[in-house]
Formats: sequence, C-alpha cells, structure tokens
Amino acid sequence: MSYPPDPNATQPYGQQPPPQQPGYGYPAPPQGAPGYGYPPQGTVPPGGMPPGGQWGAAPASMPGTVITARVLLFVMGGFWSIGAVALLVLALTVQNAVSSLGGPMEDLGNLTAGLAVFIGLLAAAMAALAIVPAAMFGSGSTGTRVTAIIAASVNTLLAVISLGGDSPVMGLLWLATAVLTIVFCGQRQAGEWFGRPRY
Repeated sequence: MSYPPDPNATQPYGQQPPPQQPGYGYPAPPQGAPGYGYPPQGTVPPGGMPPGGQWGAAPASMPGTVITARVLLFVMGGFWSIGAVALLVLALTVQNAVSSLGGPMEDLGNLTAGLAVFIGLLAAAMAALAIVPAAMFGSGSTGTRVTAIIAASVNTLLAVISLGGDSPVMGLLWLATAVLTIVFCGQRQAGEWFGRPRY
C-alpha cells in the first residue's frame, strides 16, 4: 500500500512547485495582454513593420499636392503634343511646297521636312512621358511616381536651356511647372499615396 508523500519531508532536489490542475487548450492571457497573433501595443515585431502592417495610415483619397502634380504633368504633355502636331504639319507643308521644285531647293526642303518629322517624334515621346504617368496616378505604384519625376526632370533641363532663347517668360513658366511637379511628387504624402496597399 502506498501513501502520499509527506509535504514536510525534505525533497532531495530542492523545493518543487505544487502540481497544477490539467486544463484544455492554452491558458487565458493575463488581463490587458493582446490577443493571439498580435504584438503588444507600441512594439515593432521582428519583421520590421509596425502594428497594422504599414508605417503610416494610407490616404483614402489622392492628396491635393499629388493632384496638382498630375495636372501639371497633363499641362506639360499637352504642350508637347501641340508642338509635335505643329512640327508634323510643318513637315508635311514643306514637303508639299518643295515637291514641284527641282535641284538643290527640293533637297533642302526634304532635309527640312525630315528634321521637322524627327523633332516632332521627339516631342510626341516627351508628351507620352508626361501624359502616361499622369493618367496612372489613380492606380499607379512607386514606378509611376518615379516616371513622373523623370519626366519633370527632363522638362526642367530643357526649360533651363530655353531660358537663353527669345521668350524667357515662357521658359520661366515651363521651369516653374517642372520644378513644382518634382517637389510635389517628392513629398511624403506622394510616397504614402503611391506606396499604399492595393487589394
């Protein structure tokens, strides 16, 4: 017959904890502790992201500065489109005017028309570089933002070059438009808008 151990007897391995009642599942978390799977408030888990899965609250609608940058890109793209169409019309007009002439005048006219077509195609490419990212501001990601900054940077360079021309006022307006686009696309609000989660 076995007897229960004497609680006053000395334990050979030091004091042992009293036996616990068996239970089902996991014990309930202490009062105020977060639920299963969520880190405590105010801590950053090992993955590096804060609670909620993002650094800042994603904006529900497009910020005003981003809308302004989009409008400025559309304006730049519109002017480039007008320039491209004007150059292509000029090339066609010159080509028709010199087609009846012979000799060196016809060759010069063909060269002028070819140059106008080439510059017109470059202007059309610049228009696309500004209009395509502007059209994607509503659904685009960080790549759209980077493309918009590149388009505005190229326009800034060309505007600085044009300041020495016949119309410095237009060059200044062009420069201001391009610089404001870069500033607005580089702000934190723009980063949050283009980096927002998409479901």
